[in-house]
Amino acid sequence: MASFLWLDLSEIKTILQIDPLNTTLDTQLGLFNEWCASIFEEVLGREVMYANRTWNYPGTGKQTLLLKHRPVYPSTPPAKASTLPFSPLSVTVTEGWNWGEAGITGDTLALGTDYAIRIDQDDGGSREAILYRIGNCWPRPILRQPGELSPFVGADMGSVQVNYTAGWTIDTLPAMMRGAAEMLVARLNNLFPLGQQLSSESYIERSIGLTENQRRYLLGLVRPLLLFWRNWTF
Repeated sequence: MASFLWLDLSEIKTILQIDPLNTTLDTQLGLFNEWCASIFEEVLGREVMYANRTWNYPGTGKQTLLLKHRPVYPSTPPAKASTLPFSPLSVTVTEGWNWGEAGITGDTLALGTDYAIRIDQDDGGSREAILYRIGNCWPRPILRQPGELSPFVGADMGSVQVNYTAGWTIDTLPAMMRGAAEMLVARLNNLFPLGQQLSSESYIERSIGLTENQRRYLLGLVRPLLLFWRNWTF
């Protein structure tokens, strides 16, 4: 997954009570920030940066199809991302497309007529990120196994191509997720350069005490804050 620098460096310094004019730790904090982004994206199972994407989704055989990235902006970008590249939501259905390898072209659907997406944010985005087929279902093939009388519904192989703009910028990242990222950066900052948790330290005639890392030390406080933003299945 592509790394995304979630946090502004000046905000990290404020949280860690570092003088903004002190640039000694800038490189180190930048690395922690990058690691944090990678860890969060693995936990969430998706990239969260604001970007235009083209994904091929398998049909579900239902009226609903959950997009991987969110929030989705179907018509206009949020005000805080108005200067960034944007493409409106576009959906093409090509049955038997085989993830685009079949070399055929299908039908481009019309938003509001063939499918819909619920806007549930004030900035025009859809945090739900579900495509609802109108008067139809997203395709899945009907197959018949040799020797069996009854057909069955098979797995679809990427019949739905969706071009959409989705995700957060640093300015639109939810406060809860930003706080979790800052907490993780602070914990990473405490782990290095020793590479393990420091239990005690004295200043005069310096001595330190080391302890085995607590189970889930890094993500113990962070993971519950991230679970609100994971995708679901239905």
